[in-house]
Amino acid sequence: MDKELCPICRSGPIGFKFTRDFHTKPNVTLEDLARHFDMDKEDVIEHINHHEMQIMTKNVNGIDKTVISSPDFYLNEFGFMYGTLKDLLQEVIDQRDADGNVDSILIDQITKLTKEMNNSLTKLGEFQGRLKNAGDSETKILQVEGNLNIITDILSGGCLCDKCQPRVMKKLDSVMHLLK
Repeated sequence: MDKELCPICRSGPIGFKFTRDFHTKPNVTLEDLARHFDMDKEDVIEHINHHEMQIMTKNVNGIDKTVISSPDFYLNEFGFMYGTLKDLLQEVIDQRDADGNVDSILIDQITKLTKEMNNSLTKLGEFQGRLKNAGDSETKILQVEGNLNIITDILSGGCLCDKCQPRVMKKLDSVMHLLK
């Protein structure tokens, strides 16, 4: 299906949101997109694979280069960085001297760009909801520890009979070291 005829592409921001939801929310399926935009599932797959990110060959100064573009600003920026990294790596291959040595400035540029791409990809994943922040895990651990402290206080407060309370407290003491 041609991009100009694609109902998802033609719907603009609504189609963009549905596509983003498909990628980030487990409850949005291909069938949902097909039903909403009155399309076949195969056409939805074609939209996702060929319309969302376009991979084109562009002739720059007589050299064919692969260019990745997307209507999503972040994906577009990531595609630009990917293309730049690919060009730098090709330059490293082309400029090796007879001994196999490479320009250290070029290696430094590649290293910095790789780190920036990794950072951008992480931010993009967090923004789209595919990654959770590290703080989320810490919060859950603190909640579990707090809940265990509450349970310990309740159990040591006389809710158990005199025979059971020492056994329960002994068991709790045996697992407390696991939290530290």
